[in-house]
Amino acid sequence: MIRRSIPRPIQGNHGMTLVEILVAMTTGLMILAAMTSLFLMLQRSAERAQHLSQVSSDLHIASERLVGWVRNAEGIEQASTSSRIHVRGGQSLPLCGAVVCWIEVGPDGLGSGPLGEADPTRSIARTVTAMSVAYGLDDDDDGTVDTFAASIPGGRAADVLATRITLTLFSGSARTEFSAEEEFVAVLRTPVFDRLALAD
Repeated sequence: MIRRSIPRPIQGNHGMTLVEILVAMTTGLMILAAMTSLFLMLQRSAERAQHLSQVSSDLHIASERLVGWVRNAEGIEQASTSSRIHVRGGQSLPLCGAVVCWIEVGPDGLGSGPLGEADPTRSIARTVTAMSVAYGLDDDDDGTVDTFAASIPGGRAADVLATRITLTLFSGSARTEFSAEEEFVAVLRTPVFDRLALAD
């Protein structure tokens, strides 16, 4: 005769009750919600850092280019205004393909073009939303800037030795927005050296 052994339940192991399962599921869902929230927060932080980096990069590129173009220019044209610079000579040919180029902010950001053209031929920085220019004038012909003016007084374009430029930048998306403002002064080398040579 063959005996079969019947498995007996181990005492004290009755499984989990419905309340225990519900508590475990609720705890698991709370941990999952916290992890999702942390992931979304880190993703937004990364997006903000990327936008900040873009604004900083555009600001650096725009200011370096403007300083270089103004510094190396032979002069600033009389037609320049507080929002548009007309640069003559220097790096004008690579800038816009002409001897005199303008630089201003349009709908597509900071751009430049040859004198006589309405639309920019070169984009400098798309996130630049405004530019303000003041012109440093040498009132007493000693080779130093005496005053800054929002526009060039009639017939005094040759007295412009520097520009004070303020750029306003904006970068935004559905979740993040950044704005920055930078002011810098660019000195025109050629006119300053000419004035200093005359003073000697």
